[in-house]
Parts: sequence; structure tokens; C-alpha cells
Amino acid sequence: MPAPIKFALSVIVALVAFALFECRGMMSPDLHPLLIPALGAFMIFSLWVFPEASKREGRSQRKI
Repeated sequence: MPAPIKFALSVIVALVAFALFECRGMMSPDLHPLLIPALGAFMIFSLWVFPEASKREGRSQRKI
């Protein structure tokens, strides 16, 4: 995935995580305050670190 698309997705995830963090009191008063930012940060981290899944060409799948 190209870097500009990853950057745009990262910004969108950060904005959604921030909005949910601000509205967390309406969702559940028992929700831990760091849960939403931690999940948002993990999503952004995994978007940049883990490679995109792709099908390898030239290799046939074995049938058992």
C-alpha cells in the first residue's frame, strides 16, 4: 500500500480514536480512559509495521 494512503488512513484512525475518547462518557462510564487511545495507537502501528497480505504467484497450493 502506498505511503500516502497509509498516512491518510492513519489520520482517519487518529481522528476517530480522538472523537471516541472525547465521547467515552456517553458510551460507558466504566470504560478505562486509556483503552480507546491504546487501540487507536495499535491500529496505526500495525498499519505501518505489518506488510499487506498478498497472494504469491507461481506457487500452487498443495491438496492434501
